[in-house]
Amino acid sequence: MSMKSFLLVLFLALNLYAIPTKASNLYLDSLILKMKVHSDTLRNSMDYTKRKNANDSFISYLKLFVEKEESFLYPVDSLKTVMFLNSPDKKLQIITWLFSDNSGFYKSYGLIRYLNKKEIINYWLKENIETNTKLALDAQFDESNWQGGLCYQLIPMKVKRKQCYVVLTMHGMDPKINRKSIDVISFDNENVIFGLPIFYMSDNDYEPSSRCIFDFADETTMTLRFETSKYIVFDNLEPASKVLAGENKFLVPEGTYNYFKKTRNSRYYLKKDFDTKLLKK
Repeated sequence: MSMKSFLLVLFLALNLYAIPTKASNLYLDSLILKMKVHSDTLRNSMDYTKRKNANDSFISYLKLFVEKEESFLYPVDSLKTVMFLNSPDKKLQIITWLFSDNSGFYKSYGLIRYLNKKEIINYWLKENIETNTKLALDAQFDESNWQGGLCYQLIPMKVKRKQCYVVLTMHGMDPKINRKSIDVISFDNENVIFGLPIFYMSDNDYEPSSRCIFDFADETTMTLRFETSKYIVFDNLEPASKVLAGENKFLVPEGTYNYFKKTRNSRYYLKKDFDTKLLKK
């Protein structure tokens, strides 16, 4: 074969390979455009029926989108009203959004996509919030008993050589209460697990919680963030007045910050009065 013939064959081969990829990209881009239209309606429309229909349509297109393996970590910058949260190790993607009714109540929707050694597994999440406080803090849940919320920040870490992801969420809950939480996502035999007993409320705590939940008044905001992989910082919540003590719907930020400090064995211990000087150590 002449050099000219060889180059021609190579050119054709490369273009035949590129055509499906380009076509696939166009298909994904078209789905993203459709999802954007419906997610914008879901967020901005004042009409409940239009929002409900937009939510159903968004889910339909999202299902088509995630059927394609190449959609994993695909750029979705135009979708501003739905959170696509990707882990730094590029093995986990959490897609979450909130749906509000006309009376101040919110429902969470979500999907976890995990890249294991063989394939990408999609876990569709079903919100089922546990009302028993002890179970809510201590139990482990699967995708059918998701505690809900918009996942906005995460970090990967190893616990006894097992890959886990600490996740921060926010939830509108109801007309009187907002919620933020710290949870842990891990995987066992291709099953997704929420919760891991690594949160200690003091240095003398021998019964760690599997997650942390912060309920507070709807009319205020609360800080909950990773300062580094070592520190989770949050507002200290107190009743707006002594007369209102005892109900979470009256809790507001007091003005100081508490934090969880991670130890070398991947445990988080509650500490009081966060100081930015800790970040320099």
